[in-house]
Formats: sequence, structure tokens, C-alpha cells
Amino acid sequence: MPASLPTSTDWSGSPYMYVGDPARAKPWHVAAYDPSTGRLTGLRSGTAVLAVTVTVTVAVNGTRAESGSA
Repeated sequence: MPASLPTSTDWSGSPYMYVGDPARAKPWHVAAYDPSTGRLTGLRSGTAVLAVTVTVTVAVNGTRAESGSA
């Protein structure tokens, strides 16, 4: 999932998901996701959870932010 300014991403996973270089995964990891390449690598059979949190920074200069239709 690509994200750029003004957002940031934080990747995480279940105990069986490794986030980082697949070469550094442990024997119990089912898969590895490398955020620097965007590549998901299956390592063994099983189930793992990969999650991403996208943080959005919003700055409103001199006006009030409103929601709804105009």
C-alpha cells in the first residue's frame, strides 16, 4: 500500500508474520513482508496477519475544518 506525505505508515503483524528482510525471518515465521520493497514472501504453510496503520497529518491554516456537504 503506497503512502506518501502527509501520511506515514507503520507495518505490524501477528507472531507468525515477519516485517523486514525475509532473509532475517525466524523458523516459525509463515511469511515476511518487506516494506522497503513492497514484497510479501511466503516462507511456510500457515496463517499470519499483516497490518498497516496509516497516519494522516492535517493542518488547517486560518479556517475551520468542516465535514458534510456544501
